[in-house]
Amino acid sequence: MARVSRFQKSRFGHTTPTYRCRVCKRLTRNTGDEGGVTLCLHCWELAGIENTISDNGLELAREWGYVETATRLLKELRAKGIDVDTVWASLVAELTPKEAV
Repeated sequence: MARVSRFQKSRFGHTTPTYRCRVCKRLTRNTGDEGGVTLCLHCWELAGIENTISDNGLELAREWGYVETATRLLKELRAKGIDVDTVWASLVAELTPKEAV
């Protein structure tokens, strides 16, 4: 059975080393471990932070600096035109309104 490529076809019929992030739908490249799960680097990091909050609670995540990092990443995604209030609704809901700006 032939393996199905997750990469995009270029106009020349070749595959390019890019794919659509399955969370935010941005066209992105594999820069590390996130490519194996077809996430962009921002969504990979946010998924890890969301998992940390779920496992350890918001206060510990805040102490470890994850809330500040999540806030920065969400702002960067907003600047790129991603509707983070829809895409990352569960994470945004966990952060206080001041931090989720």
